[in-house]
Amino acid sequence: MKKIKKYLLNGMRIKTLTLVEWQVTSISSEETFVTITNTGFIGDKVVK
Repeated sequence: MKKIKKYLLNGMRIKTLTLVEWQVTSISSEETFVTITNTGFIGDKVVK
């Protein structure tokens, strides 16, 4: 596998700044593997 691109996006939420990272990896000439990681968020209240 060969990593070909990496994207970092900042997402603005109320009182919180989140980071979204996309890693795009070429598996073959016809296949691509994408990993998406979202960090820095605290989430919503628990709904019961």
